[in-house]
Amino acid sequence: MEFPLSAMSPLAPAATRQMIAGSAGLLAGSDQSRFPVPESAFAEAPGVPGSQVVGDWRKAGDFAAMAIGELLQPIFDTVHLSTTLFGGGTGEAAWKPILVQAIGQGIARDGGLGLTDTVFRELLRQQQAAATPQPGGPQPGGPSAPAAETAPQGGP
Repeated sequence: MEFPLSAMSPLAPAATRQMIAGSAGLLAGSDQSRFPVPESAFAEAPGVPGSQVVGDWRKAGDFAAMAIGELLQPIFDTVHLSTTLFGGGTGEAAWKPILVQAIGQGIARDGGLGLTDTVFRELLRQQQAAATPQPGGPQPGGPSAPAAETAPQGGP
């Protein structure tokens, strides 16, 4: 009698165990496995608090993971579930979007398509633009410009 080898068995290849463990952390929302912040992110944001850099990096990573998942979705939509390893069915159809999301998160976490860096820099740029007063506009904390008064219009 043969027993199927569990993917988490010590006899399973190390890469398989690592992939499954990493996916479990991603699905559980574990902060340790989600988008580690590189030192370069802190260098690109001088004067920005570290907690904000970490939060912005994770937001950028979440966006990149979502975008990669959306790019992967059509590939998985072309797979006929009746011919897959598990034979299809409603259970497989229900879990497929979660699998695609986890794969997208794994790709983004491992460097992905470079979207995380680009989105992070754009977040920093927009935050700096919002913090910089615009010439001719109301100054933060200053009095607002008086509303223009209009002369009453005479009736017929």
